[in-house]
Amino acid sequence: MSRALSVHRMADEPHLAENLELAVEGAFPAFFAHDRLWNEVFPEVVTTFPDLQLLVAVDGEIAGMLNSVAFSWDGSVEDLPRGEHDVMLRSIREHRDGVVPNTLCGIQAVLLPAFVGSGFVSEFLDATSAMLRGFEHVVSAIRPTLKERYPNVDIDEYLAWSSDAGEPFDPWIRVQQRRGATALAVSRDSLVIEGSVSEWQQWCSMAFPATGEYVIAGGQSLLQIDRSADRGVYSEAHVWMQLPGRPT
Repeated sequence: MSRALSVHRMADEPHLAENLELAVEGAFPAFFAHDRLWNEVFPEVVTTFPDLQLLVAVDGEIAGMLNSVAFSWDGSVEDLPRGEHDVMLRSIREHRDGVVPNTLCGIQAVLLPAFVGSGFVSEFLDATSAMLRGFEHVVSAIRPTLKERYPNVDIDEYLAWSSDAGEPFDPWIRVQQRRGATALAVSRDSLVIEGSVSEWQQWCSMAFPATGEYVIAGGQSLLQIDRSADRGVYSEAHVWMQLPGRPT
C-alpha cells in the first residue's frame, strides 16, 4: 500500500508542530537536552526563518522534521562557520544586519524510529529539498551516524574508513555523497556542551571520580572532566558537506 507523504512548514501547521518533541525525543543522546546555546538560540532560529522549518508527515502522522537557517557565504572553506553552533549565531546576526543570504544550511534532520531505514530517508530528503529552493549554495555540518560507536577514534581517521563497496563507512555521510554532496572540511568544535562535574554525572547517570577522559553513552567523542575546575566539556566534530544549489 502506497504512503501519502506530505511536507509542511511548521508555521503553517501548528497542530503538527505540537508533535515536534516526539520527533526529537530519543533521536540524540540525553545530554543534548542540556546544550545551553542550542536551547537559547533555536527558538529564535524558528521565528527568524519560519519558511525553513519543515515537518514531514506520512498518511497525516508526523514522521520527521528538517530545520535550516540561511546565511551569506563566499563559497570558500575559510568562510565556513566554525560549526553547528556558529552557523546558528551567524545566520541570526546577519539577518538582524540585513545581509542577504545566498546559502541554505541544514542544522537538524530527525526521523521517528518507525521511519528509519527502508529507504525512507531518501524520500524524506527529496521531499524537503523540493520545498527549499532559491539558494546558490546548500551546505550542512553533518553529524556522522555511527561515530558514537568509535569515540576513541579521531574524526579524520574515522572519515577515511570505507565500506566493503568502497563508499564512505558512515551511512549518513554515504547518503549525502550519493546525493551529490562533497566534503569540504571538518569542524572539530562544531558542537560544544559544558557543565559542572555534578551536572554531567546527572546527565550521564554515571560517576566521574577523577580528572580525565570518559566514554559516555551516545557520545561521539570523549568527555573531558576536570575535577579541580569542577568542569566537564564535550566537544563534537562534524563534517561540512556541500550539495548542489537549488535555484528557483
